[in-house]
Amino acid sequence: MRSLRIRAYAKINLGLRVLGKRPDGLHEIDTLLQSIDLADELVLVPRSDGKVTLMTEPDFGISTEENLASRAAHLLRERVGCKPGVNIHLSKKIPVGAGLGGGSSDAAAVLGGLNQLFNLRLSKDELKTLGAELGSDVPFFFEGGRCRATGRGELLQELLPDGMLKFVVLLVPPFSLRTREVYEAFDHLTPCALNSPFHNDLEVAALELRPELGEYRAFLERVSVPFGLSGSGPTYYALVEADDEQIVQQAQAILRCKVYSCRPVFLGHEIVGSFKAS
Repeated sequence: MRSLRIRAYAKINLGLRVLGKRPDGLHEIDTLLQSIDLADELVLVPRSDGKVTLMTEPDFGISTEENLASRAAHLLRERVGCKPGVNIHLSKKIPVGAGLGGGSSDAAAVLGGLNQLFNLRLSKDELKTLGAELGSDVPFFFEGGRCRATGRGELLQELLPDGMLKFVVLLVPPFSLRTREVYEAFDHLTPCALNSPFHNDLEVAALELRPELGEYRAFLERVSVPFGLSGSGPTYYALVEADDEQIVQQAQAILRCKVYSCRPVFLGHEIVGSFKAS
């Protein structure tokens, strides 16, 4: 049996509209998703004893039971006739709780990887349906590229790539936001439109919970580039025409945050290596 090395990409939301609350308590949204080349890396090593283990590097404070990568493996085991065992090694590069879909991407990578590793022959649609049980963003990472997402985020329409989108600069604050808390804050706020090239209805709620995000917005307004808040935040992104080192240096000096320079990609995750398990 061979092991797999998988790259799991991040995403940004090029605008997000909240259309209302659903009977199930979740929210109906309309958003444009784009995958980018900031990525986690996972190694899946089969086990003969049917157990699932997870090791993360670095340890980012989420228990194995809560981690979407581990939950994806257990969900798949529940739904198939065999009980595949696997060691999951997760090298975390996508910031946690940043609105970049890292956990969802990891989950999709595990589902897709185990499907191939154990020759389970599940279709992409079947994998997407499983992924939707773990999180609204997970189905997107079986497509990647650019998609319009509706429903609670699981209904996808593939779109042609935008040749104008060449580089993405991410400004990642030194704190995270929980998606549920942002939506709860949104539900209690008076609707307010913020001037932004890529309008995100959740931005007002994110600013309510973390007023210091106003410094990030003010910085992006000063440098005069198209920008927006990704997902439920707190990451802001800027779209630039070239690899703009000046914006990166200014953001690091003024905001003292993590800054990433990225490119768009056209996959949600991909297998980048296969090797014989020891």
